[in-house]
Amino acid sequence: MERGKLKIFFGYSAGVGKTYAMLKSAQEAKAGGEDVIIGYLEPHDRPDTLKMAEGLPALPLKNIDYKGITLKEFDVDAALLRRPQIILVDELAHTNALGSKNQKRYLDVEELINNGIDVWTTVNVQHIEGLHDLVDSATSVDVNERIPDEIFDYADEVVLVDIEPETLIQRMREGKIYNKTRAAVALENFFRTDNLSSLRELFMRRNADRIEKQNNNGELKIKVLVLISPSPSSERNIRIAARTADAYHCRFSAMYVERNGDLSDEAAAILKKHMKLVKHLGGDMVVKYGENIVETVADYVRTAGVTDLVIGKTWQSVGKKVGLEDKFIAVLPQLQILIVPDSEHVSYHETILQKITGRLFMPRRVME
Repeated sequence: MERGKLKIFFGYSAGVGKTYAMLKSAQEAKAGGEDVIIGYLEPHDRPDTLKMAEGLPALPLKNIDYKGITLKEFDVDAALLRRPQIILVDELAHTNALGSKNQKRYLDVEELINNGIDVWTTVNVQHIEGLHDLVDSATSVDVNERIPDEIFDYADEVVLVDIEPETLIQRMREGKIYNKTRAAVALENFFRTDNLSSLRELFMRRNADRIEKQNNNGELKIKVLVLISPSPSSERNIRIAARTADAYHCRFSAMYVERNGDLSDEAAAILKKHMKLVKHLGGDMVVKYGENIVETVADYVRTAGVTDLVIGKTWQSVGKKVGLEDKFIAVLPQLQILIVPDSEHVSYHETILQKITGRLFMPRRVME
C-alpha cells in the first residue's frame, strides 16, 4: 500500500489562522473533485473559521467517558473505515483522552498515513519537542503537548501561516481569537510582543532548517555525542545535542557509562526517561560499562568517529583543579566539545537561542 502524505499548516501562535487556512485549502480541493472530510476540528467558536468549514463533510467524534465527564475525540477507526482521499485532523500535538486508541493525536495521524490516507493538520512551533527548552526560556511558558521533531522534518508539505505580532495582538484585543475575558488574561501573559517575536523567529528558522535537512543529500561527516546520567540536567543536554545535530543535518547519539552497579529506583526512572527522550528526538542510545568515564568515552569517540561532544557542567566539577571537561580536552585534542553551563545561568539560554535561530555554530572548544 502506498503511504499517505502529510501536510502541516504551521504557525507560531494560536490565532495566526492555521485552521482557517487549512479549511480554505480543503474547500478548494473539494471544489476540484477530491474526497475531503473533517476528522477533527477545533474552531474555538471563531465565526470566520466556522463559516469556512461549511459544506465540508465531517466524521462523528468518539465519545469517551472520563471520571464522569464525556469527552469528544477524533475517531481514528471510523476514519480508516471511511478512507477519504484527504482528512483534516486539527491540533497535531493534542493528547488524547485516557481510553483512546492512541495516546497522542500524532500517533492517530501516523496510523492514517501508514494506511494510505493523506492527512492535513495544524501545529505551532512551540509544540516541537526539540525546541522545548528554547520556548520555555524565551516565553517562560512550559508547553506540555509536543510532537517528535522527525514528524515535522519529514512532512511532505509545510504551509507557513504567518502574520505580524502586532496584527495578532490587535486581533486578540478585538476578541477574534478568544472571548474578551480570556483575551485580557492572554494579553497580560503569553500574548506580548517580545514573546510573539521570539516565537516567530524560531518558527521561520525551524522551517528553514527542515528544508535544508530534506535537501541535504551529501555525506554527513559530523557525528554528535551527548553524555547523559540520571541527573535531571541531562534532559536539557539531550535537547541541545539534538539541535546541534539538526544544525549540521546529522543524527546524534547519547551515551550512558555504567560504572558502579545498580542505580536507585529513582535514578533508574530518571535515566529511563532520558533514554526515551533520546529516541523521541531521533537519536541513538549507547550504553557502555567502565570504571573510568574518560577512557570509556574516548575509546568510543575514536571508534565511532565522533566529532562533537556535549557534556554538562556539573556541580561536582566546581572548585576542582581539573574538571571532567579538561580531561576530555587532554585525551581528545581534536574533538569539538560543548560544555553546557548550569541551568541557572539565564544568559546561556539567550545565547543558545541566538545561535540556533541565527544559524551560528558552537565555538571550537568550550562555550561558557
